[in-house]
Amino acid sequence: MEIVRWPFTKRSFPEPCVAVGPYRIDLRIDGLQGLVPLSQRELSLLNRAVAYEGEGVWHAPDSQFMGKTWDVILGTVDGGVYKISAQWTGPRHEAGALHREVAVLCTRRYGKPSPGALLLWDASDGNMVLDVANIGSEGIVNFFVTSRMVRSFKRTYPA
Repeated sequence: MEIVRWPFTKRSFPEPCVAVGPYRIDLRIDGLQGLVPLSQRELSLLNRAVAYEGEGVWHAPDSQFMGKTWDVILGTVDGGVYKISAQWTGPRHEAGALHREVAVLCTRRYGKPSPGALLLWDASDGNMVLDVANIGSEGIVNFFVTSRMVRSFKRTYPA
């Protein structure tokens, strides 16, 4: 299906969000090996203003994505993945190159990102956010994939 955008250019609906290795949004975690829940201390460090009923936050086994090994945390509600938080840390020059590679991949699949410091792309089933930071000679690339289903979750407010 196509939509007509100003100035009258046709563009197909974007495809679903990219997978980060074996992890995709809306994946059921039943049977996934190696998931470890975040500790209460780790959860408190997230400084979350909102949580969701039935939510779990998990350290997942590292994943291969874009030729690199990423640290992965999964957010789930009632056993379904609604959030993938992937982080790669390494030499600053490699972080810049990796950031560009992910940005090119997403731009080709989903169009130009929303303007701003963080790059944001909408997909048919959610969105993706890409960020990079440098600390001395190290670089950190963060890639977040969030399901549209989050809009329907019942919110709770952690103490």
